[in-house]
Amino acid sequence: MKVKPARLFEKPAARIVREVEMGSWPRRVWVEVDGMVCDICAGRVRQGLEDIEGVVRADVDLERGEAVLIASRERELTQEEVAEAVEGKVILSWARGPLSRVRGGSSSDASAEPSDGSPE
Repeated sequence: MKVKPARLFEKPAARIVREVEMGSWPRRVWVEVDGMVCDICAGRVRQGLEDIEGVVRADVDLERGEAVLIASRERELTQEEVAEAVEGKVILSWARGPLSRVRGGSSSDASAEPSDGSPE
């Protein structure tokens, strides 16, 4: 099993970064995913994304921290529903906010200050 322990300090988040229409075929949607720690997280994120109405398939890449969705052309996906589908699925998602603040923030939580007040 692949594990990315440093990602335990990332607050789970997902955002659509690109969409491509494929003619009459379903469209592809690239989603950046923060906070996936292991293969179990990736599988749970895949399930969450595939539960979104209109998503036919989700291919999740733990190493790259992204997912590529094959989605119906009839329905637009929103940032909010993609974020909701991911945020509760990663392992220990409830603890990630406090962990990122203790560590001094993460790349996905740019507003957090280091806990000792010094630059990272």
